[in-house]
Amino acid sequence: MPTERPLFLLAQWNFADLPHMDGYPTDGLLQLFIVEDVEAEHSWEIRYLPASLLSDVREVAPSWTSGLNDLPFNGPDVTFKLVGAPICNPMDMSDRGIEDLIDECLDQLGDEARDFYDDNDADIDDLLFELLGTGGHLLGGHPTFTQNDPRDWLDDDDDLVQLAQIDSIEFSMMLGDNGIGHILIPRDALRAWDLSRAVYQWDCY
Repeated sequence: MPTERPLFLLAQWNFADLPHMDGYPTDGLLQLFIVEDVEAEHSWEIRYLPASLLSDVREVAPSWTSGLNDLPFNGPDVTFKLVGAPICNPMDMSDRGIEDLIDECLDQLGDEARDFYDDNDADIDDLLFELLGTGGHLLGGHPTFTQNDPRDWLDDDDDLVQLAQIDSIEFSMMLGDNGIGHILIPRDALRAWDLSRAVYQWDCY
């Protein structure tokens, strides 16, 4: 969405340098820009630049002033380069689908296992929280939320899945209080690579 506010690059993925994932391009750049005012009606911009356009891309940095207190980084030259690698990323306890998954597992294990879970659900949930929580920077996979799963209120009609996850980096890039950012997109829009329906959301502790 066009805006007169200056945009700051928060994250960029070069698909040519990453292991291929089903449903994702094999080249080009995925970029996430944010504005300094996190309360703005439209505080982010998501775009994809196909490889055919990269030769025309030039770097334009918005002016930086000391008053930019709401950005997650504390200076114009804060950069991090990540190396992509496939990982195992289980659904964790912050995902809205975890209760159905646990219920399905208990159905397979039988009544004795369900009774044991019902008697010890708080301790088991705490253990699962420790075992399954991953966080970190991701393309695809299951999201980790610090608060409630925002897909419960973003749009009940869309089957939103994670396109990308951006985690805080202590003392260097902080989304609020150790927060995590997510690009979420309807599943059918991901298959069509229609980023016009993607949304950016972040929450923190």
